[in-house]
Amino acid sequence: MNEKVKDFGRPYDEEYARLCILRYFPSLALCLELNKKDPPDLIDKQNSVGIEVVRAISQADAERENTFYKCLYKKETDVGEKLINKIKKNGGRFHFDPESGLVCTGGSIKDNLYQLIGERIVSKTQKLNKPNYGKGLSIKHDYLFIYNSGGFCFENDLGEAIDTIYKEQLTKYPRRYTKIIIYCDHDIFLYDILEHTVVHELISDKEIDEMKETALYNAEIFREK
Repeated sequence: MNEKVKDFGRPYDEEYARLCILRYFPSLALCLELNKKDPPDLIDKQNSVGIEVVRAISQADAERENTFYKCLYKKETDVGEKLINKIKKNGGRFHFDPESGLVCTGGSIKDNLYQLIGERIVSKTQKLNKPNYGKGLSIKHDYLFIYNSGGFCFENDLGEAIDTIYKEQLTKYPRRYTKIIIYCDHDIFLYDILEHTVVHELISDKEIDEMKETALYNAEIFREK
């Protein structure tokens, strides 16, 4: 397992997002798969769906999370002092379990999560409108999956924040995301831009562990193809 964790990132993030969508919002894309010819990250050719996946975390949080996954489940004697100090430097909290090894207990999210989400929506919308985006694919429905493993969102605030971004910064773009999925720790939200509705689902620890294990396994297979 540790060998797979070393490459935490693409395509793990995309596969984890795919599993989340299929589990909680399957009607969005029933035939969703990883796209080797990125962008978009995920595609459903049968239903003409393209989905971009992006993390909404600060640089410090990203470094802490990536470092943590390099050490995940290792014993204290197997984790170097350099990596431990890097986790601490970036606000990480952890302990060593006698059976499981290193276990993360959280970190400090200093940045405004709604601001980070807004920045990702804008940057991905800019990418969406580039001439070569999705070249050769017939995509009629553009969705965005935003991932943050350590923050939390309030349903009403989230909808208002996204609406504000669309009204103030995205009106000049002819092509925009019509649905946005926000993953925050144990919550996942589906925001429909056109209908202005939010669907909120809770994710249990067991479900998270199951999806992580499956995503790690599938990502390794995807790399080997």
